Amino acid sequence: MPASSRPLLTITAVLTGFLLLTSPGEARGDPPATASEASQDPKKGADLYQHLRGRILTGTRASLGVSGSSTIPVWGVLMDMGLPQGSATVMALLDGNASIYLSTGGGFLGGVGQPPIRQAAVRMVTIAGELSREAKATSEYPIPAFGQITFYLLTDRGVLTASASEEDLQKARHPFWKLYLAGQDVITQYRLFDEAREAKRAAHPR
Repeated sequence: MPASSRPLLTITAVLTGFLLLTSPGEARGDPPATASEASQDPKKGADLYQHLRGRILTGTRASLGVSGSSTIPVWGVLMDMGLPQGSATVMALLDGNASIYLSTGGGFLGGVGQPPIRQAAVRMVTIAGELSREAKATSEYPIPAFGQITFYLLTDRGVLTASASEEDLQKARHPFWKLYLAGQDVITQYRLFDEAREAKRAAHPR
């Protein structure tokens, strides 16, 4: 179904309530955690955002411990989104790890232990692989301007990239519109997980 005919989440609204996670790395099997002092300190938040994002962009399948078939060329993907204030990055790996990083210090790490998040991550990487011929090689990773989306496809031969306006992606006027929707689905699954967790806490207060 074309993006223009599907209800889309507003990325800023979805991510506003997310707090930064304190985790030594991408959680592999543990539920996503929440909260950190970095979310209260803009500089710490921005620095950590650049560190997490850069770690994935400059890492390798082996250094990041990504499991899965080595015959699949694209083993990870990042979707950078230019927001009114700062940026957000959706990251998905072939083994089902998925994270959301915010330049303001919010986000989620891990999620591989939650089947809906894991499945959304694998789907995003699969679609990225199908679109790899439409991307070009790059060794530079600038943050997109407001209203722009940049995709980075991670392969054993380097990083591939493609960019488009969010409007074009929403209206299916760019080849990467399906990858955009897949990234939105990762966000949706995290939101649903967070809502269910909060409902459970409200129902069973300590």
